[in-house]
Order: sequence, then structure tokens, then C-alpha cells
Amino acid sequence: VPVRMISFAFMILLAVVVAEAIQVVGVLLVFALLVAPAAAAQHLTRRPGSAIALSATAGILFVWAGIVLAVLTNLPVGFYVSLLAAAAYFTAVGWAHLRRPHTAGKDDHWEHPESPVKRSAAGRASRTD
Repeated sequence: VPVRMISFAFMILLAVVVAEAIQVVGVLLVFALLVAPAAAAQHLTRRPGSAIALSATAGILFVWAGIVLAVLTNLPVGFYVSLLAAAAYFTAVGWAHLRRPHTAGKDDHWEHPESPVKRSAAGRASRTD
């Protein structure tokens, strides 16, 4: 599989889509729909395929919910889409924080009790086997 070629093609496609979308809907809305669903999905799942599907689904839901809320109120669609995307991101971050073990005074590195790699007080990893 030509990974470099596919990655390069994807970046070109992304650049063209963003350049065209910014002219139509604006920078804030493109940013909200491009970054927030993907970032939220990344906090909710570790599988790349699941993250892509969750991100695309969330983006579509944000747009439709934003349209419905804008029809019901006097505020613009972009406001609601950005609000929903930001709320989803912060909710996902909070949910991920609650799911993983966290101890006060330690770095954010979680170590499995049976892992052969342990971290020193300075944060450097070393193998114990």
C-alpha cells in the first residue's frame, strides 16, 4: 500500500475542500466541523475506523441539529453548529478523563500493573524485565 502517496493525495484533497468551504460557510464553521468531531471521536475510541465513522456521524448530526435549532430560534446556524461541536468535544474530554485512572501528583501517563515498561520519577520509560 503506497502510504505516502495516499497521505499526500488526502492532504491535497483536504486543502482543496477547506479552501472552497471557507468561501461558502466561513472559517469558524469549517474549523468547528473539521476539528471538533475528530478530536471528540479520538477521545472516545482508540480504533481509527471507529473514530472516522464517529467523527463523520457527529459532524452530520451537528449540522442537522444546528439547522433545526436555527429554524426554531433567531440565532444563526453557524452558532449552533459551533456550540454543539464544542460541547461534544468538552463532553468527550470529560468522559475520557473519568474513564481512565488518574492519580493526583503523577503525570498523565497511565501504567498497566503488568506492563514491563515503568516510568521513573523524571518521567523516563525503562523496561523492568
